[in-house]
Amino acid sequence: MKNYLSLGLKGKNQWWRYLITIVLLAAIAGPLGYIPTELYIDGGDFSGMSSEEIQEVLDNDDFEAVGLSQNIGLVTMLLTFVFGMITLLLCYRYLHKKKLSDLINPFQRIRWKHVFFGFGVWALIYLVSLVIDMLVFTEQYEFTLDWLKFLPLLAICIFLLPIQVAFEELLLRGYVMQGLYNIIKVPAFCIFGSALFFAALHLGNPEIESFGWYLMVPYYLFAAVMYGIITVWDKGLEIALGVHAANNILLALTVSYEGAVLQVDSIWTKTEYMIDFWTILVQFLMFIIMIYATYLFVGKEERLKT
Repeated sequence: MKNYLSLGLKGKNQWWRYLITIVLLAAIAGPLGYIPTELYIDGGDFSGMSSEEIQEVLDNDDFEAVGLSQNIGLVTMLLTFVFGMITLLLCYRYLHKKKLSDLINPFQRIRWKHVFFGFGVWALIYLVSLVIDMLVFTEQYEFTLDWLKFLPLLAICIFLLPIQVAFEELLLRGYVMQGLYNIIKVPAFCIFGSALFFAALHLGNPEIESFGWYLMVPYYLFAAVMYGIITVWDKGLEIALGVHAANNILLALTVSYEGAVLQVDSIWTKTEYMIDFWTILVQFLMFIIMIYATYLFVGKEERLKT
């Protein structure tokens, strides 16, 4: 039986190689990757703003507040993940002496059926939950579709947002989980260790300030554990990639709200968005449904092989 996590035992795995990779990612994907966004937003019109208002614009990357295009601003922000992806792949290939395909699965090919399964099932789960929420809280949804802004956003979601998704999955469910397998060969340890890393990376998201760490950190942990379980069961990243892509793309296209990590021109704007215990519970149930669907799918795939 092929084990995805055991692929991390290949190549060079001394601790200092992982340290160098993390340092390079922090130095390149962070500060260097943010330069295009900083240069773009510096070209905005800050006239008449107080120092506090200017700082708020910079902290929230509120491009429209200074007369700039939110979509172009989003493109500059996503370039961070392009830098990160290049850095990660170069380190994996040349510093760790590993095959790039081992970051995806042990089968030497991308299983597109698994990608589409993950995307399709999560899209269905998300859209059902959205329709229910819209029926219950109809008065909170405002139809704000602007085709001139939405069509460029759609193109960005199709061609650039998947790079951000792929980078996070390759780094967290691939590089980190495989690396942790070198320490303790227990999948649960790798899953939870990667989940903690995932949550830590998202502590800077505006949702933390808007809704509280005590709600958002469990959400990030639940999501990361789901991705980890799916990856281990499926012996590869494809289903997790599909789920993550569906989640981020649909979040960007369907509903925007104050405090969201992506401030974009979605189809609807939710005027009163609040994350509370019940919201987290619904998300947890969605994760459980996705895990169970993956369990059924992987079991069916295994039976077809025998």
